Amino acid sequence: MKTLRIASLVICGMVSASFAQDVHSIAEREVMRRQQGIGHGEATLIQAKAAMDVKDYVRAHDAYRAACSFLPDGTASNNGHTEALRGFCESGVKLAETRIAEGRYGEAEQVVAEILTYQYDPNCREAREIYNHLHEPGYYNKTMGPKFIAKVQDVRALPHASMVDIEARNDPLGQHAQPHPGAPPARPGPAWTSRPCG
Repeated sequence: MKTLRIASLVICGMVSASFAQDVHSIAEREVMRRQQGIGHGEATLIQAKAAMDVKDYVRAHDAYRAACSFLPDGTASNNGHTEALRGFCESGVKLAETRIAEGRYGEAEQVVAEILTYQYDPNCREAREIYNHLHEPGYYNKTMGPKFIAKVQDVRALPHASMVDIEARNDPLGQHAQPHPGAPPARPGPAWTSRPCG
């Protein structure tokens, strides 16, 4: 019985020693993982800034989102997390404005709603304004969707072609108009004479 008790104490001692080693190794792995995350987050932050410089707001917004997840909120990342949050808000506002200009109001609302979550920045003033304007009746003309805007652009291209036809029709002497190769010859117009008035 005494040997059983000693054996169980030895086993408990070994288990607690191995558990302590496991906790220590887990802590070391976590520290290494976080350090790698900070390095990756800082690299992603540089990519996000480069995307903002070339006005690629979609890529910048995604990169800032990734940087926010990699960089911890604290002194270990040298305020990289705060910079990533600021950039996430700025790029999201620019992206939402672009989507509104394209008539894609639902996507603009999703972008600003994500910014305003507690995970990111619920106090981002510009995102809050856009979100409120999207929900304000009549602030944006939401009947102008992407299809409508494409039709407007098509119509804007038409007057240039139509003006050439109109000018050709308004040229009574045919001085500026080029005849169509298959068209019948033009009839002579009235003789214009210059007479003094009066």
